[in-house]
Amino acid sequence: MKTRVAYMELQINDKSLIREIQNRFNKAYPYLWIDFYYHSNSDHSKPEKVNPETAIKNICALNGTRDINIDGGKSVAELEADFKELLGLEIKVLRKTRNVWVGTPYTRNWSLQNQNQEGEQIY
Repeated sequence: MKTRVAYMELQINDKSLIREIQNRFNKAYPYLWIDFYYHSNSDHSKPEKVNPETAIKNICALNGTRDINIDGGKSVAELEADFKELLGLEIKVLRKTRNVWVGTPYTRNWSLQNQNQEGEQIY
């Protein structure tokens, strides 16, 4: 029997700090973490990791509030696409494996719920 996943959203406004968004996401998925990246100079530059104390308004143009769906059925790839489309930001979803946060590039099609469960089993 498949577990039904509740609809969850991250509400983000121009005053939101990266740290706050990360902590709210991690509260929903204790074995997952998101890091934020942006291109500083040109489109060809390597993306730079955003300092957690940075306000969203300093790295993207956001008028009002954006709600980003983070329900458990959404894949990592879909979540990355949502952040890119709605905020113009790149994110990377990391999964806890024992004491280390590891990237999820090979499991991007897994749902957030599956990623979190895998992290819990390995932890």
